[in-house]
Amino acid sequence: MPGFALNGRVIYTGSSYLTTANTVKFPDWTRLDVGARYTTTQLTGKPVTFRFNIENITGENYWLTTGTYVTVGAPRTYILSAAFDF
Repeated sequence: MPGFALNGRVIYTGSSYLTTANTVKFPDWTRLDVGARYTTTQLTGKPVTFRFNIENITGENYWLTTGTYVTVGAPRTYILSAAFDF
């Protein structure tokens, strides 16, 4: 179908330690993202691009770690957008 595209992404992060003493360990995790894009000129006569993405489609619970900073990974997230050319 012209103007239509699918995308996917797999993010894998191995287990890691929070401290240099290796006393707190976070498990490895894998996140799956999928999406679709459709571009058309039928609405305005100029290109319009619609995007729909689902991040963390499996609802994986995970920790993001950077040095000594830790945060909870984002839950399943739906993103819808439209971009219009003028």
